[in-house]
Order: sequence, then C-alpha cells, then structure tokens
Amino acid sequence: MLLLTAAVAANGQQLPVRELSEADKAGIIESVLELESRRQNHALNFDNPQQVSSENIEFIEPSRVAKHGFTLVASRYASGLPKSQLVEYLVFKSISLREGVAVVALGRVAERERCYGGSFAQQRNYVYESRQTSEGWVAELIDRPAPTLFFRR
Repeated sequence: MLLLTAAVAANGQQLPVRELSEADKAGIIESVLELESRRQNHALNFDNPQQVSSENIEFIEPSRVAKHGFTLVASRYASGLPKSQLVEYLVFKSISLREGVAVVALGRVAERERCYGGSFAQQRNYVYESRQTSEGWVAELIDRPAPTLFFRR
C-alpha cells in the first residue's frame, strides 16, 4: 500500500514551468541583437535594418538596444510611414522557453507606402536559440528563410 501511494504521488508531481523574467527576456533580446549586429557588419550583407520595433518588447530600455547599434522605435511606427519611403526594421515576434533554451522568432520587415496605389510589405522570419551561460545569454541562428532569387527575362 505504501509503494502504491508513493507511485501515485510521484506520478502526480510535475516540474514547475519556468517563466522568463523581463531581465531574462532583455538578456535574450540583447544576445540576438549582438548576433544581428555582427551579421550586418559582414561586408557582403546589404540587408541592414537599424531599427527595432517595440512591439512585444515594450519593457526593454532603449539604451540596451542602442548598445548594439540599433534604435528602438514605437510599434505604431510602420503605420505612419512617409509616402514612397522604404522603411526596414526588426520585430521580435515571440520569445519562449523550451527545455531551458529560449526560442526567438525575429522578423525582418520592409515596408513602403506608395504615393499612388497600394503599399508594399515584405517580412522574412528567422529563428534563434539563446542559451544562458556564465557570461550571460548567447544566441545562435538556427533557421532562416530561403534566399530570394530574382530572374530577368
């Protein structure tokens, strides 16, 4: 009877789900921005958005974003685009914790409101994993969109 009670009690126990604190999320965001900064400084890279939307990351201090060479802009920024100007920015779509690893979905957005006619918007999504180390959070790019190929006739 004692063994049966112990088995039932052990099966009923679940590991607590760890929620990410805002401090952890800020560290994760910084680790992704650090990797983005290095990627953008690559000589052959022409896709260099310098702005980060505050959407989903309203809690982070602008100085923490600026430390990596980016500017934090209001999430409503894209809706007030100047006519015919291309605006590119990064947006953190989600940050979740899976088995101790933070999974970050990051979008690179390019938008343009045209003077006459419709608007243009393109978003490419990237997935990063960030792990906590003794030095802090360290990100790694794990999934990127396929390269866009343009053909001329």
